[in-house]
Amino acid sequence: MLKMPAGFASLGDKTPYNWRYETTPQKHCNDRRMYWPRGKTLGGSSSINAMLYVRGNASDYDHWRQLGNQGWSYDDVLRYFRRPSATSAAPTSSTATRDRSPFPTRPTRTS
Repeated sequence: MLKMPAGFASLGDKTPYNWRYETTPQKHCNDRRMYWPRGKTLGGSSSINAMLYVRGNASDYDHWRQLGNQGWSYDDVLRYFRRPSATSAAPTSSTATRDRSPFPTRPTRTS
């Protein structure tokens, strides 16, 4: 179940692969404790995350850009979120995508 996205549902509350943590009481949620699944296996939480990712809140990215982080506005990063879903069905072999990253290479220092 760890190796297939559909297995995520079986890795929840009653499994040896999950620490089943809870948060401290959350003030803005009527002091409720939130379920916080964490992986208890080789690979940790990445092993129980259903191979999903979340884009995040656009205003967070825009705020980072306003703080001076050029290239981090939501409009700037949205294409990186869209690229994997647009190309995921195209390659027919695992070697076709092995060396390709959706993110640009890290800039080099010139000084």
